[in-house]
Amino acid sequence: MIIGLGESSHGTREFFLFRDKITRQFIENEGFYLVGLEIPYTDAIPINSYINGDIRETSETILKNLEYPFFQNIEFKNFIEWARNYNFNRHDSRIEIFGIDTPVDSQPLKELLLLLKDKKCFRKLKRNFILI
Repeated sequence: MIIGLGESSHGTREFFLFRDKITRQFIENEGFYLVGLEIPYTDAIPINSYINGDIRETSETILKNLEYPFFQNIEFKNFIEWARNYNFNRHDSRIEIFGIDTPVDSQPLKELLLLLKDKKCFRKLKRNFILI
């Protein structure tokens, strides 16, 4: 299953708080562990590495280096800190974050579109994911 949470503004505090609450509920209660962000694919790599303990940078440094400034806020910082703690306390299912805002001709987007075109894509994914 794929859930998409859109927004009509970028960086609105109230929306980030609401989206954070919904996303956490999907992760904790519904088995959603793949989280797609509206950021470039390459910007999501350090976020994903951070929440999975693969790098030592701080969340502040990671957010400061994002291409899109509307994710540089305390609400999103709190979400990635929560995701990191969640991953350190869980061994069966870990949250993975990826960027979906990529140029049309990019390889990650092409691969995602091919997967979604396949009628068996949900079995291939083996996990639900949420686009935020």
